[in-house]
Amino acid sequence: MIAPVVAAALGLAATWGSSPGARYPAQTQAVDPAIREASRRAVTDCAAGVEDGKVGAINRSWKSLCQRTPTVPGWDGYRSEKAHYSLTRKGEGFTLSSEIVVDAQPASLPKARKEFMLAQTAACLPVIQQYFDRYALRVEYGFRLKKPVEPATPPNLLTVTDKAGRSHSRNYFFRGLDVPMTLPGSTIKTDGGPAVTCVKRCQAFFAAGGASGCQDMCEPIRQREYCQMMLHEVGHLMGLPDEYADPSCPDQEFISSETYPWSAMAVPFFGLLDTPDILGSGHSIDTGYVEFFPRHLETITLPLCGE
Repeated sequence: MIAPVVAAALGLAATWGSSPGARYPAQTQAVDPAIREASRRAVTDCAAGVEDGKVGAINRSWKSLCQRTPTVPGWDGYRSEKAHYSLTRKGEGFTLSSEIVVDAQPASLPKARKEFMLAQTAACLPVIQQYFDRYALRVEYGFRLKKPVEPATPPNLLTVTDKAGRSHSRNYFFRGLDVPMTLPGSTIKTDGGPAVTCVKRCQAFFAAGGASGCQDMCEPIRQREYCQMMLHEVGHLMGLPDEYADPSCPDQEFISSETYPWSAMAVPFFGLLDTPDILGSGHSIDTGYVEFFPRHLETITLPLCGE
C-alpha cells in the first residue's frame, strides 16, 4: 500500500485521483440501474427454464470481426477466438468453470517469479466475480502453470509476459499498459497506464537516492490495473467480441455507443474509468460505471438456454 504522502510526492494524485471525490469528468453522472437489472434477468429467466444441476460443455470458435493485414502466408487476416468452459445450472443462475493454463514468459524467468505471476493472476478472480455476482453468474476458474511438456495444447492457454504492453485475450502483459491513451470520458492523457506511470514517476523522484524499490512500491497499483484489464479479456474467453472502435478494424459490425454505464467489452482499459481510487488508498473499488449487458449474458448462457 502506498502512503498518500508518497503518492502525492510522486505526482500521481493529480493524474489519477486518490479519493472518491477526485474522479474524471465522466464519473460525475449517475448510471442507469436498469441495465444491471436487465442483465440479471437475462440469466435468471434463462435459468428458470433449465433443470437444476444440468451441465453444458461449451467449446466453440469464431473469427473476430477485425481484419488486420495478414502476416502469415495463407492467413486471411481475421484472428480466431475460442470459448471453452462448462456451464452448470445452480442457485438462481449458473456456474461457469474452466481451467486456465498460464505460460509465464520469458521462459528464463526464475520459478519463484513464475509462481508469483500465477498467484497474482489467480488473485484477480475475486475482482472478476464481484461483477458477475450482479448477474447470478458464478465464475470458477482454476489456474495452473503450463508444464514443460503438455500432452496437448490446453484450450485456455494464457501467456503472461513479465513486461509492459497492450494485453489481449491470450497474452497478458503483467506490468501494465505502456501505450499513450486518453482516459475514457475525458481529455486527460497519460503516457501509459497507472502501473507504468507509477514506476516512471517513482524512478524520477528517487533518481538521486536510487529507484531499485519502485516495482515493489508500485505493486498494489500494478495488481489493480492488471485485475481490471483481466475482466475485459476474460469476456473474450466467454465468447464475447470487442465493442470499441478500432481504426485497424474497419469491417467491425458493432461498436457500442452506450454510456452511464459503459459496456465492459467496449472499454478495454476500463479500470481507469471504473476505479477512482487507483492509488489503493483504502477506498473500495467503484465498479458502477461498467457493466455486462443483456446481450453479453445471453451469449454466455446460450448453449443451455437456446435461441
